[in-house]
Amino acid sequence: MIATERCDVPKRVYTPKEIQNILGVSRTHIYHLIEIKTFRTIKIGNHYRISKKCFDRWKETNCGK
Repeated sequence: MIATERCDVPKRVYTPKEIQNILGVSRTHIYHLIEIKTFRTIKIGNHYRISKKCFDRWKETNCGK
């Protein structure tokens, strides 16, 4: 059996759901932000991942500290 425990590896990407929870906005709004390339994203199959570094920098600049 393969262990599925996560190591204490620093997070490098966010999911759209995590961004939605952080910002408190709708799912539609998050995908609009992805579509207009607000953040650096990668797409794996049908799933997006957003660069944590890029998002955190954007958040500090646009949402205050």
